[in-house]
Amino acid sequence: MATAEINIGQVDDVQELQRACQATVPERYVRDGDDRPDGAKVCDHAQIPVIDVGELPHDGELNKLRLACEEWGFFQVVNHGIAEEVLDEMEKVTREFFMLPLEEKEKYPMAPGGIQGYGHAFVFSEDQKLDWSNMLALGVDPAFIRQPKLWPTNPASFKETLDKYSGEIRPAVRMNFYPPCPRPELVLGLSAHSDGSAVTVLQQDMSCAGLQVVKDGAWVPVHPIPHALVINLGDTLEAISIPFIP
Repeated sequence: MATAEINIGQVDDVQELQRACQATVPERYVRDGDDRPDGAKVCDHAQIPVIDVGELPHDGELNKLRLACEEWGFFQVVNHGIAEEVLDEMEKVTREFFMLPLEEKEKYPMAPGGIQGYGHAFVFSEDQKLDWSNMLALGVDPAFIRQPKLWPTNPASFKETLDKYSGEIRPAVRMNFYPPCPRPELVLGLSAHSDGSAVTVLQQDMSCAGLQVVKDGAWVPVHPIPHALVINLGDTLEAISIPFIP
């Protein structure tokens, strides 16, 4: 039986909650005790591997990459060849979009059951705990997955910047914004998960280390490196790389 999402209009916009300076968090965003961030085991002294793409395929860097894939499934890459101004401009227009008034952002709504546009994806029930974040997701390549009506025209340079960025990075782009929360110990910006794709390329905001990955049962913060990209090996790649034993 197919499962449909609820109407996005029934979900609070967390940025508007934050702008309203509400001191409380709606129950839909409050995590149960075991799922709260203040109860998680965090390992601050560890750091995910950093791979210098310019040093590949030298044996030393190649071995670091192999170990990063086998032992972490996450790593950061530097000297990757993508122009710094492309990364900077994408971060700039993304931030400008999320700073727009709600009525402007709602011109690009994510339809119920959809995965493109502005809003909350994968909302299936009124009882579901929601992430403390806003999202804009857009398909880019191949051309037939594009939905031009969902591409913001404000900021004016958004489309040109996204075209250039996606040509360097990947064919689908998702932008997440995590506004401050009055009770951050009760919420999650993004629920714990693994990516179902083969590879995810992530560009982090340089202002804070919000991303964490699990290693040996503990959460390890991923500290941003200027103009580095985080590589996440997803479930698909893990499945196809498992040795077959007849």
